[in-house]
Amino acid sequence: MIKLIDLLNEGKQVGPLYHYTTLMSVYNIVNQNVIRPSMNGFVSFTRSKNRDFGIAQGTDAMMAFDGDKLSNNYKITPYQDYEGFEQGEEEDEMEESVYGTIKNINKYLIKVTIYPEGIDRTGEQWSNKLIDLLKEKNIPYEIVK
Repeated sequence: MIKLIDLLNEGKQVGPLYHYTTLMSVYNIVNQNVIRPSMNGFVSFTRSKNRDFGIAQGTDAMMAFDGDKLSNNYKITPYQDYEGFEQGEEEDEMEESVYGTIKNINKYLIKVTIYPEGIDRTGEQWSNKLIDLLKEKNIPYEIVK
């Protein structure tokens, strides 16, 4: 038998969402506890952990978010970016978007993954500053090789 409380606690099942960006942006996002939209008016996410596509290539870090929790407060909509693809060529980047500013991101943030080339590009001093902030905010992180 289904209990009423189970129905009330049932939210949209989105799963994890990933936001690829630079180390400096991760620092600013975590420090300010907010993600601001890009010039197109939305924050871009993907369902793919595969960094080898589209705009994720060459990024310094991946921020993993709890999409289920995020969807309780923000409308998550599918998005397809065709920019950069040849005419007729399609690639499913599994893009999602949230229009506007996302506040209190630390309650949705699951983990930050830092790529070594991001440390090389940004500098060890800057990456150490980010790691110190993540520790201070109790946000799990990993440096992948």
